[in-house]
Amino acid sequence: RRSVVGLKMKTLLILVAATGLCFGQAMHAIASNGMRAAVEEMLPKMEKAAGGPIEFQYGTTTDLVRKIEAGQPFDIVILTADAIGGLVKSGKAAGELPLARSGVGVGMKSGVPKPAIGNSAQMKAALEKAKSITYAREGASRPFVEKMLASMGIAQQASAKTVLAAGSGAATESVANGSVDIVLTLISEIVGVKGVDLVGPLPKEHQDYIRFSGALAPKAPAKAKAALAILTSGDSAAVYKSKGMESSTSR
Repeated sequence: RRSVVGLKMKTLLILVAATGLCFGQAMHAIASNGMRAAVEEMLPKMEKAAGGPIEFQYGTTTDLVRKIEAGQPFDIVILTADAIGGLVKSGKAAGELPLARSGVGVGMKSGVPKPAIGNSAQMKAALEKAKSITYAREGASRPFVEKMLASMGIAQQASAKTVLAAGSGAATESVANGSVDIVLTLISEIVGVKGVDLVGPLPKEHQDYIRFSGALAPKAPAKAKAALAILTSGDSAAVYKSKGMESSTSR
């Protein structure tokens, strides 16, 4: 009798394992840091639409494009619109879907006094007063930041006290722990980060926007398309707004 019970249990375990292999396998997605906060907010709905888990890998668009070009597999990809356009053109992705955009903002450690940055003169004064500045070495917003510094005539001065970070996460973390005074990055990469407050967007005369789009692997399953569609449906516009972004469907 024991051998029969043992055999039944063994068979049950094999069936459970097989079921996990068949139905528990996650889809793989790649996404820019600038979309992380919004994606994570909508992930439960995406997984419901997909009928299973979705594993996301986040990073800078530049680094993620390198990985895709090196052959890293994915089902869904969410990057800057320019990068997605390039992947579609090369045949590495398909079905581009515009999602949202984010402007560049200023972040400082929670609890410290915040300077006025409403105009170019105020922004310049804040940057000159700061002991240290950080932004991502390969961040999509870096060209906008450096264009602003150059137009203010403080590029060399700022460079001397700038810490180039490996990504926006490392940049905001250095501000949260107090090792750097100011982070300049996409607003969507500042809002909601523990220990960091959004001081505000760059002044209007220096502001610019990064647009994000999504796409699918050329042979992605239909459920991947359903999951990606969640990012433009229902209350997605409200989610983007709460994360410091503007939905492509609301402009």
